[in-house]
Amino acid sequence: MRVVVIGAGVVGVTTAYYLGKAGHQVAVVEKEPEAATLASAGNAGLIAPGHSFAWASPTAPKELLRSLTVEDTALRVNPFKAPGMAVWGLRFLRECNAERAVKNTLVKLRLAQYSQRMLDQIAADERIDYDDIHEGILYLYRDPKRFEAGIKKMKLVQEHGQKQDVLDADGVVEAEPFLAPVKHKLAGAIYGVTDSSGDSVRFTHKLPAVCERMGSTERGRAQPESRADRWRPASDRAGQGVQRDFSCQAQRWPGDARRSRRRGAAGGVVPDRRPAANDVERGVHGIRDDVRRTRPEADPQAGERSAAGRGRV
Repeated sequence: MRVVVIGAGVVGVTTAYYLGKAGHQVAVVEKEPEAATLASAGNAGLIAPGHSFAWASPTAPKELLRSLTVEDTALRVNPFKAPGMAVWGLRFLRECNAERAVKNTLVKLRLAQYSQRMLDQIAADERIDYDDIHEGILYLYRDPKRFEAGIKKMKLVQEHGQKQDVLDADGVVEAEPFLAPVKHKLAGAIYGVTDSSGDSVRFTHKLPAVCERMGSTERGRAQPESRADRWRPASDRAGQGVQRDFSCQAQRWPGDARRSRRRGAAGGVVPDRRPAANDVERGVHGIRDDVRRTRPEADPQAGERSAAGRGRV
C-alpha cells in the first residue's frame, strides 16, 4: 500500500517508520524547509509518564477563569483569539470532574508508558542516540500544601505501576547538589524514577535515515501558497506532485537544524521559567514545580551524581 504522511515531526517520521517496517511505501510531506521545526522543536524534551495527569480536572475551570485576568496560570484561554474553541471548551468542561479526571489520567498513563517503551525499543533497535537521559525527573515543590497535594495526586499513578519516590529538602539536595543554595525555599520533591528526557529534534532527524535503509520512504516539501491552496506540493508548475529529489535522507533537509539544549549554568538542571499554576507568590516567579535533569557533563566540575542515599519522607 502507498501511504502519504503529512508532517515530518516526531510523530510523522515515527509513523512512517512503522509503516515502512510493515512493508508499505510511504511518502512524508512537510511544508517547512526542514523536519521537526514546530511542535517537535518547541518542547522540553521530557518523557514523563510519571506526570501523566489529565489537564481536565475539578480545579481546571477555576484556572481557566483566572487566565482571563492573569498570565501565570498553567491553563490559559483568550476568548477573543479562539472563538472557534467554544465547542471544544464545553467538551473540556464536561471532563472536569473527579471521576472523569481519574479515568482520563489512567488512560493517559497507559499511553505514556507504552510510548516510552516503544521509544526505547526504536532507539535500541536502530542505535539512535538522541541525547536521551534515563536518570529520572525531579518535580520540585516550594509550597508545603501543594507538596502534600502532589503526594496524594502521585499515589494514583504509583498504584498503577509508575515508580516514584518522595524526597524531603535534604533528599532533593542529595539528588541534585546544584539546588543547595535554594534548599530553604523547597518543601520537597517527587522523583519520577523511570522518567527520562531527550532531544526530539535530533531523534526526528536521525530516524529518516533508518527509513532510507529500509527503502520504503520518500519525502517532499509542500508549501502553502494561499489559504485556498494550503497544501499544494512544491513541484514544477505542471503539477508533478511531491518532489522526488527529497529521498529519505536526513542530511538532505537544509540546515540539519539540531536545536541546542539549554543547560543549567552549574549543576545540570534546566528549570522551566514559565510559572506554574498557583505558584507565584508576591510576584516572585522562582523555580517551577518541575525541572529537568540533564547530563552531568553539563558541569565538568560536578562529577558523577549518586542516585543512592536520597532522603525519603
